[in-house]
Amino acid sequence: MFTHTFNRSWSRAGESIVKSVDVLGGGENNIDESIPAATTDQLVAFTADVSQIKGLFIVSSLDVLIQTNNGSSAANTFTLAANVPFLWIHGDAAIRDTAGAAVTVDITALYVTNADPDNAATLQIRCLVDPTV
Repeated sequence: MFTHTFNRSWSRAGESIVKSVDVLGGGENNIDESIPAATTDQLVAFTADVSQIKGLFIVSSLDVLIQTNNGSSAANTFTLAANVPFLWIHGDAAIRDTAGAAVTVDITALYVTNADPDNAATLQIRCLVDPTV
């Protein structure tokens, strides 16, 4: 059994609220991948049955566009700003991409675009799943 701890916080002017949520799952699919500079639709081998996802955390060191399943007609699109994580945990409302579309189609691959002409992006994904669903 794996435990992923997700932190949610708020702060302003020396005031803060930090809450942690521990989520349990029987499996993980974790990615640390370098996406070369000036790359369009870099294929990243990542799969996930959306009905089994218990927690999902995605972050990139640079602005990137992530499309699921197909680079030209994606099932879902995640537009990530540099170092701004995407976070979803079991118990939240339905998983939605950054455009607000529900993620209902299983993920068979990722196609990642890094428009930065000079720098590779570091893409990190932590996906906790329940393989018994």
